[in-house]
Amino acid sequence: MKKIVSSFLFIFAVQFSIGQNCSNPISQAVFQTGFNQVAVLPSNDAKLVKAMGLLNNSCLMSENIKSMAQLFTDDMFRLEYCKAAYLHAFDRAGYYQVYDAFNKFSVAFMLHDYILAINGGTTTPVVTNPVVTTPLPPAAGVVFPIWVYPPHTNYTGKKGCAGPIISDELFKTSAMNVNSQPTEESKYLAIQNVSDQNCLSFTMMMKLASLLQQESMRSKIMMNTFAKTYDQEHYESGKVLFATEAVKNEWIAFAKNYLTPPPPPCLVSEAAFKALIKDFEEQRFTDDKMKLFNTVSKDRCFNVEQVRAISKQFPFDDEKMIVIKNSYAKCTDRPNYYKLVDEVTFSSNKDNLRNYISSH
Repeated sequence: MKKIVSSFLFIFAVQFSIGQNCSNPISQAVFQTGFNQVAVLPSNDAKLVKAMGLLNNSCLMSENIKSMAQLFTDDMFRLEYCKAAYLHAFDRAGYYQVYDAFNKFSVAFMLHDYILAINGGTTTPVVTNPVVTTPLPPAAGVVFPIWVYPPHTNYTGKKGCAGPIISDELFKTSAMNVNSQPTEESKYLAIQNVSDQNCLSFTMMMKLASLLQQESMRSKIMMNTFAKTYDQEHYESGKVLFATEAVKNEWIAFAKNYLTPPPPPCLVSEAAFKALIKDFEEQRFTDDKMKLFNTVSKDRCFNVEQVRAISKQFPFDDEKMIVIKNSYAKCTDRPNYYKLVDEVTFSSNKDNLRNYISSH
């Protein structure tokens, strides 16, 4: 890394002076393209080489420089980039906002000292840029990759949350909070928290996941939040989050299986279940019926209506409670399990079942 940094600093020391004429910042579209090229690189060394190269003959807003610096996972790489980028800042007087890109105050002060040194002891440089009547504004909020994002308006497919989708303003605030987190793990937890508390569109989830640098973390957060994502059938668009073909395939397989899960191998067909009920009816004593239930439930799973039919083979609440509770874990349509509460007679047992279902 030292060789790379030294080479670039030498090049920039020769080609650019403190009084460089930075007349107009690059457009947001041009910056976004460069940002995406750096973001997909696997290491800080590779990112630094590319980011430094993008500075050639370019003039950037301080907000863009901050966004680019946040792509590095190490403060010392951020520092080297921000030092070089200072000579290409259109709004150097506002360069203080770049300090927020660092995790450690000590490294931010190192950049501060560098700026003081090259400006003769002041952080306010001599303004050599000509006045521009219509300068391009800095990027607002977090910069996301330029991808094809699916629209959620007029969506009629399967939904993970009922809506409404959170407002753009609240989403921007949430994204800025995620992006300000110092580590991949804290970013992940912040995204999870936003998903838990709000109804997010698939586009919003893609954008939040793009703030994670590790492909494995992106995959994990998309899978863990998919159940609460609004427009779930847009999952194909999520492939752009992953560079590895195997991870793309894993994501598509996960989403497909979630939306149309294959029937459990233990599911009892209607024909087999009718035969099973006949076996229950042939048992004269409750103890024998319970023994039969314990035997067949080990390697079979039942839907709610089948559990209801089995519970009716037992005359008392105590036995019904055992059947209903012991069948819950492998039930094939658990969201409907509340319907079985009325199979028991006493209100105390009804409450017991409700508590059991809500706590599992």
